[in-house]
Amino acid sequence: MGSHRIDVAAPLKVSPTTPILIMHDGGNLLVPREEAWNGQNWGITDSLEAGLVNGELVVIGVHTGEGTSRLNELAPASIVKAVPDVYEIFPPEVRPALLQSTSDEYQDFLADEVLPKVAADLGITLDPSRTAISGSSMGGLATIYGLGYRPDTYGAALAFSTHWPFGGQVAVQALIGALPAPGSHRLWLDSGNTELDAAYPSLHYSAIDLLEERGWLRDRNFEARIYAGTGHQEKYWAARWPDAVNWWLSPSLR
Repeated sequence: MGSHRIDVAAPLKVSPTTPILIMHDGGNLLVPREEAWNGQNWGITDSLEAGLVNGELVVIGVHTGEGTSRLNELAPASIVKAVPDVYEIFPPEVRPALLQSTSDEYQDFLADEVLPKVAADLGITLDPSRTAISGSSMGGLATIYGLGYRPDTYGAALAFSTHWPFGGQVAVQALIGALPAPGSHRLWLDSGNTELDAAYPSLHYSAIDLLEERGWLRDRNFEARIYAGTGHQEKYWAARWPDAVNWWLSPSLR
């Protein structure tokens, strides 16, 4: 993989069993707001310092690789293969020059290089039950794809405002259909209903239906929410990020 900047937020005291959350789109996660492209970030360090997360946690923010596009790295290969013209959903000015997915190489990079390196540096013993993947929008797609692609690495996936229109129902079938059988893995799905998120609820509900058809139990194996009145911005994801993380870390669900 190309060169990626990796940011890490870790508590002062880390034990071998401290959970790790790896997240896409690092340019808007742990960087100061003035460095973010739109002046917003997820407020993760603020949430951690304010005690909004129930327990210690390491957060890894992975930036897009140099010389590539997030739309190549985050676009699940299964969707691009099933819908060859899927990139046409994006206007020409943001469409990547290379209309193909590098998701599998990117996902292997996260699982086989980034996570082991950070864990070793911090003295953490990796275990799927304490390791989760997360992201929003295209990163939401990559998050769900990552759980299905590397179920040996992740025990949970936290997907915010998943950009289901990238493939539509095909995306729902491809990603939910590739998830492991219910039991030891968990999935968080959410959406707003304004701005770009206004296009998501119907496909969000389709994903819920398919999860339940596959035997995933709501409030146990997965959680799905609509945050009414919210849209497609970091400030909204920042407000509900602690909800998702605390759900994942809840001892009652383990």
